[in-house]
Amino acid sequence: MDIKINAKELTWVALHEASHAVMAVLRDLPCWGIYVRGSGSGCMFCTIVTSGQPLGKSDYLHSAAGAAGHVIVFGGYSATATNGDREIFADQGAPSWEETVEEARAILEPEREKIETLASLIEETVTSAADDDVKTRMMDGDTEPYRELVSAKKLYSVLDHKPPDPVVQWLQSETDRIGE
Repeated sequence: MDIKINAKELTWVALHEASHAVMAVLRDLPCWGIYVRGSGSGCMFCTIVTSGQPLGKSDYLHSAAGAAGHVIVFGGYSATATNGDREIFADQGAPSWEETVEEARAILEPEREKIETLASLIEETVTSAADDDVKTRMMDGDTEPYRELVSAKKLYSVLDHKPPDPVVQWLQSETDRIGE
């Protein structure tokens, strides 16, 4: 892929996004997979989920999961790298960031092997897949395509979880569209 990222940073980012995805699945937030938007050194990795309205405990745990995954595997996290994840914690009534990271760590600790498996899939796709072999999607409101690093189907399979109904319906519509 046409992404400029060194191996150490890719490992860090892949583990971060894998942790977000695992938390989303464990907390029954519909997760559409793990993606990257952009190219070169100006890309953004992300896990696409449907958040609650209003935000609830699962949303906060999902947001803190990237930092928690870093604590589990690396022993700590980068405050700068988690700035985007912290944004919802500035809202009135939001829980403490540090307490939520610790709670997320406790939830994710038993899932470390699955987090590392997903992180490896991300790294493999970024380093080995040709751009033409990576599925692209447009997301509502965005003008730039997202490239799929780990599909929703693969994510739920690795975690041995049944996807929630909105994801099942979306996956079925994908299958129907391909079969046309």
